[in-house]
Amino acid sequence: AAAAAAAAGGGSSTDLPTAPAKRRTQRDEQEELGGAGVYSMPLQKHWQLKKPEWVNDIIPEIMDGKNILDFVDPDIDAKLAELEEEEEERAQLAALEKGGAEGMDDDD
Repeated sequence: AAAAAAAAGGGSSTDLPTAPAKRRTQRDEQEELGGAGVYSMPLQKHWQLKKPEWVNDIIPEIMDGKNILDFVDPDIDAKLAELEEEEEERAQLAALEKGGAEGMDDDD
């Protein structure tokens, strides 16, 4: 009967109970991730939001009472490329006009 109890996981009456796994604390995490002065406790872990994926969203940066993201243009790269092309065309036209004006002065 003792063998059946041991096989069933009961063990003998002299076995010590197994200690529960140690709970992981913020101090354990701090020491693992660089120690005091380096580690920054993630406050977002405790936020209760409607959607859990919002936890890692970047907090908007406010300057002069306005959210700077309101002034970001998603098409800025395309507009910049267009402006640079236009600037290059104008520089070429200015060079041609300057070259044409010098050619007229040579007649004298």
